[in-house]
Amino acid sequence: MQSNISTNHVKLPFGLKDGELVHISQVSSGLACNCYCASCNTRLVAKKGKKNAHGFSHYKSDECAHAFETTLHYLAKKVLEESAEINLPELKIQEQLYGEICGQSIYKSGSAIVCPEHIAIVEDIKLEKPLDQIVPDVIATINGSRFLIEVAVTHFIDEIKEQKITNLNLPCIEIDLSNMVRDADLAQIHKEVVDSIINKRWIYHPGTKAVRKTLKSELQLKLQKELDQIFAKEQERKRIANEIRQKQITEKRATLEKLQPSIRLLENYQKDKEKHLLDYSQRLPGLSIWQRAVSTMNISTRTVPDFLNQPIKGESIFACDRRAWQSALFTVFIYGKFSKFDDPHPISVYKMVEWCKSYVPLNKFVFNLWSNKGLLESELLSKLYNFDLYTAVREFARHLEKKGFIAFHYQDLYKIENDHLSLHKVNIVEATPRLTGISMSQYNLLFKDEQEAFEEKAGILEFCNGLSRKNAERKAYELVLAI
Repeated sequence: MQSNISTNHVKLPFGLKDGELVHISQVSSGLACNCYCASCNTRLVAKKGKKNAHGFSHYKSDECAHAFETTLHYLAKKVLEESAEINLPELKIQEQLYGEICGQSIYKSGSAIVCPEHIAIVEDIKLEKPLDQIVPDVIATINGSRFLIEVAVTHFIDEIKEQKITNLNLPCIEIDLSNMVRDADLAQIHKEVVDSIINKRWIYHPGTKAVRKTLKSELQLKLQKELDQIFAKEQERKRIANEIRQKQITEKRATLEKLQPSIRLLENYQKDKEKHLLDYSQRLPGLSIWQRAVSTMNISTRTVPDFLNQPIKGESIFACDRRAWQSALFTVFIYGKFSKFDDPHPISVYKMVEWCKSYVPLNKFVFNLWSNKGLLESELLSKLYNFDLYTAVREFARHLEKKGFIAFHYQDLYKIENDHLSLHKVNIVEATPRLTGISMSQYNLLFKDEQEAFEEKAGILEFCNGLSRKNAERKAYELVLAI
């Protein structure tokens, strides 16, 4: 805080007379005032003219630099003695504690009052009496104990002096009088020194340590309680998670136990697949779906077309000869449709699958395995993929597409191109591409959409990636097959 003394040109309003401070208004003019400077003890002259403000000046000497400050110290003592009391400000301390547990950070803060704002009774006053390593401005006696009062005008308590005061373990406040005007009277000084609290601050209070210890203990209890609650919740969460995990393990074991008959059937089928296929062949004539195909298309086991007797991925799901289910699908969804409809609706792979579930013999023991495939080991799962109804029907549709009976429409739909047993001559592409990286036979193995993807990728690799046409076609072919 800055002092205003340098800008206040009012002369010194108080001087010492017979060891007591007197106001300029209380003495005679000139040297007859018989007053001295409270700071340097130089004789003072009382100037009480009619034009300028009244005040003391040093007689035959420069103005004393500390005269006003020392005078204020005497005045503070004087008003304290006269009032025999002082209004002390509130002393409040703050504390914050930190804790961490289970990845959570917890802060607890609080405050406590060491000393409330109150009026203290002053029993005794001593001015600037040495005390150990310091000379306090005022030593008062309050409640039978020494109480230090520092009056700050131009010099405030620094860290060194504050530590010395702390070492004395005596209560101490600092009163800031840096803004006190030089012509202040006793009433104004009384207001600032005795009554006001906004210009006072605690330097030290002996009770602070105990109050801080109690506050920290209270905060520590609250913090520990919250940390314990978090820990308990985390332990409960882990316990519940472990129970769920154990329950899942138990349920998985129980489910796997229930699946054992189906697993054995699957493994036995794989082991004796040829025996099953022979049995299916022998039972072919008696199947209703085969009899319907024979009757509708006028075929027999000797005249069934080769395209209706093709190995298909996933077909182990069918518990019948492949000629039965392939001929049945062709009969129900493709054969003779143009004779019934001018423009037959596209056929759906999904509807073909649903039809198979209703009318075609299936190895249904795999259905439970499919619904619990997440529990199966990879080796067993790889065997299960040979029993995939949707894959088998989709691959059969793609087989018929290559043969020219149907053409891809969109999603899982195909349009009928030929509804008879005889194969049309189908032009795979209108303009045969000139191939350098793959053979034409490799190209013709691709479906139409795969051919388009192949040509697009080859062009990008050639023109954007800088590959030769030959290498671009080879790379594009690998990419298409990998999809």
